[in-house]
Amino acid sequence: MGERPTSSDDRGAAIPGRVLAATFLVALAGVCLEVALVRVFALLFRYHHLFLLVSVAVCGLGLGGLIRTYLPDRWIRLWAVALLFGLSIPATLLLLFRSPLATRLVETPWLPAVPLVPFLFAGLFLAEVFRRHAAQGGALYFADLSGAALAALLILPLLQWLGGIGVCLLLGVLLCIGATLLAAGESSRGRIVGALAAMACLLLLVTNPRTRLVDLPLLPAGADPSRTKPLLREMRANPSIRILETRWSAFARTDMTEEGDPSVRYLYTDGDTPTNMIRFDGDLKKVEGLKRQIAFLPYTVSSPESVLCIGPGGGMDVLLGLLGGAKRITGAEVSADIVRLMEAHRDFNGRLYEHPGVSIHVADGRSFVARSREKHDLIFSALTQSATGSRAGIALAESYIHTREAFQVYLDHLTDEGIYALVVQEEPVLVRAFLTAVSVLAERGASVPEACRHLVAAMIPREMHPFTPYRRILLVRRSPFTPADSERVLDGIRALGVHSLFVPHVLEELPPFADLASGKQSLEEYIAEYQFEGTHLNVAPRPDDQPFFLDLSPSMPPVLLRLLWGIGLVTLLAGAWLAFRRRRGGPGAPLRSLLGALYFALLGAGFMLLEVPFIQQFILFLGHPVLSLTLVLFALLLGTAAGSRRSQRWAVSALPARVFAAATGIVILVLLYRAVLPGVFALLLGQPVVVRGAATVALLLPLGMLLGMPFPSGIRWFERDGSDQVPWLWGINGFASVLGSVLAMVLAWKSGFSAALLAGMGSYVLVAILAGMAHLTRKA
Repeated sequence: MGERPTSSDDRGAAIPGRVLAATFLVALAGVCLEVALVRVFALLFRYHHLFLLVSVAVCGLGLGGLIRTYLPDRWIRLWAVALLFGLSIPATLLLLFRSPLATRLVETPWLPAVPLVPFLFAGLFLAEVFRRHAAQGGALYFADLSGAALAALLILPLLQWLGGIGVCLLLGVLLCIGATLLAAGESSRGRIVGALAAMACLLLLVTNPRTRLVDLPLLPAGADPSRTKPLLREMRANPSIRILETRWSAFARTDMTEEGDPSVRYLYTDGDTPTNMIRFDGDLKKVEGLKRQIAFLPYTVSSPESVLCIGPGGGMDVLLGLLGGAKRITGAEVSADIVRLMEAHRDFNGRLYEHPGVSIHVADGRSFVARSREKHDLIFSALTQSATGSRAGIALAESYIHTREAFQVYLDHLTDEGIYALVVQEEPVLVRAFLTAVSVLAERGASVPEACRHLVAAMIPREMHPFTPYRRILLVRRSPFTPADSERVLDGIRALGVHSLFVPHVLEELPPFADLASGKQSLEEYIAEYQFEGTHLNVAPRPDDQPFFLDLSPSMPPVLLRLLWGIGLVTLLAGAWLAFRRRRGGPGAPLRSLLGALYFALLGAGFMLLEVPFIQQFILFLGHPVLSLTLVLFALLLGTAAGSRRSQRWAVSALPARVFAAATGIVILVLLYRAVLPGVFALLLGQPVVVRGAATVALLLPLGMLLGMPFPSGIRWFERDGSDQVPWLWGINGFASVLGSVLAMVLAWKSGFSAALLAGMGSYVLVAILAGMAHLTRKA
């Protein structure tokens, strides 16, 4: 593919094997630590605060590179930096969860600075390694990315085995062992200190499950509820709550609690609104009280034989189906841990998920329905959450469960008089779901008033809101309700003791849907004028390209904007400062350094702008967000590792031309993916998950190989001006990577994930231009 370098200067000195191994380990630990911290903090913080926390923490990778520039060479010992990386992880956890800071955790404004420290040492280590061995950048980057790719595979079983906190402590052990081995032949004191540190971390890892020295903190009185989760608030308000069992995975932490009533256990996913596991011995008469729930309304309207539950959770939706006389109940539950807890506590729940006619599948609900050929009388979804913390570029992998296209899929999988029932908590969410259904039906040829004839909305009395999250329900029928149907619906609503919000033909004049149903307002006018409690909210239906169903903000979340401007400014200043520092490096040195800073910033941002949308895009195809995260990351990182290794064979003089070709190839491949992926997904959607997984890796490996070539080639090219600027360029790349993930979410929120993908392509177009300029300049 490329010519081999012809001089030893091109090749550079061979990298010691223990340095390559240490680089592999540090990269592996960095990725695992990022995912583990997301899982730990997802239990404490809500969506945007979690994003802020982890984004700032990962900025430590870039900060470590910048700090290296100002440290004397004699201060830097690789084994010592690796040791500090390892020790800082348990130290961070102890500071956050055991020190006096723990009681004020969610109220501390400088909290993000604490988990930044381990990443700072990781960035310092990697920046120093690349500085020392810049000429062997391809081989070094291969070790770096191979460790990251392995981490993408290992983090799933590690989280399942040890949990988020346990994984963090294990990383401390492994890094201390790695530092000990790295110190061999350099420092006998280093070997001793490293061994003692490893034993201390191992002791903490082994004893923590029993001693709970590092565990979740209790909330202080008066903690801001907008920043915390229901589980922690309940534990603060009710000290009698007992956590009976906890399970971790890359998807979430799941806690099963008992809160005073022995007939009910609560399953919390990342501490959010729980699902109920009800004591059941097989006698439906003992749970007939569930018939008074608003969620039973679909069964008073019709008598469905085939029911699909999206997110059945602790089984209450299944009990409702059995009480309603359903013959076949299928469940698609995205959390494998909830299904395992139901199996482990089958004596409590009466083997509900093994009941005749009941089948439960671990899968994303939307993806499961899309792959199914079966039609159902009722598709039921209650309080299905849409945001799941993940590594997806330090972003949040959004679900497609409530998008406009999802409603189309559900309607297509209903029988002629089948119903899609959606239970939600708050009015604005109900309104967005109502408008989504109207827009989908309007696309099928109905006018807005005619579309409303397919819908029913109801809510429980307001005085009951504090006692249950099952507050509002929307029924969407494939065929319109007739006047006789509506009378039957109204009788069912009255029998349940709940309030009608909209029933076609008989109650269409009530807020908030009267003007829409009567035709006084168009869909667009209604969306533009809708207010809830005096505040304008964005209730427009969400497409797959912008699947933020639960985010009703009328404008960009301030956290994202502050992150975007803050990290962008730091990246810009870092590039400008590098150019200023190089002002005495000879003619043109500042300009070359500025172009180098721009080059590495584009690489960092561009990679994340591609990674985030691809992880999002493959969720539906693979059927689970965690599977998409794992396989997309693995394929891209494995490919980049192979590409970086390949680039080491290129002569330094040929690097600009090779980078130009690689960057151009990236743009062409992404354009090709945009054209062919929908067809490939449609063709393979019905295949077993092993086939779809293999196809994912095969599809993305070529892109990964091309993505892995520009970074090490740039290190080798700019090292000619002096290796002292390599750590600074590494740092700029690290900051830009975080900037790219933030920008991807901002663009997705504003214009869709396709806009983020286009921005990623634009980054590599600019990389190709810079490489082309360097090639032409060299030839001139």
